[in-house]
Amino acid sequence: MKYLLLLLTLLAQQAQAQELHAVSLREFDMDFYKIANNRDTYFLLPDEAKAHGEEHWTKGVACGFVLDFLKYGNWGLYHSSRVSGNTTNAQFRQVTWQWTTGFQLGEKTQLYWDHMSTHLLDDGREGRYPLHNEFGLRIKFYSRDK
Repeated sequence: MKYLLLLLTLLAQQAQAQELHAVSLREFDMDFYKIANNRDTYFLLPDEAKAHGEEHWTKGVACGFVLDFLKYGNWGLYHSSRVSGNTTNAQFRQVTWQWTTGFQLGEKTQLYWDHMSTHLLDDGREGRYPLHNEFGLRIKFYSRDK
């Protein structure tokens, strides 16, 4: 009980110097790019595909953002998300979603859940799309302010 009171006292002292943010947008960006090389199991490399008159990757667009929820100083819940889409010379063909949700526990520690999945659109071939999920603890040993 005395440790709980000590923790509440420390938080109350921090409350005078910090603000509680319910939801705040930390970052938003967009990328527009030409695909120089994309080796995958679906299509040939661009030079090889062009030589055979086959479908190949050409361009893409991506959008990303980072949101903070219930942020209090160096503590809080965050979510970063990036959705990208790639086109071939025939159509918009692939969507990838990467996101991380986590708890910031002070300045140097995070508990997180990462997800990445890629989906091929309008393609009749059977197969599983790439999927990766992980849970983890991240400890920052060094960081340099910009």
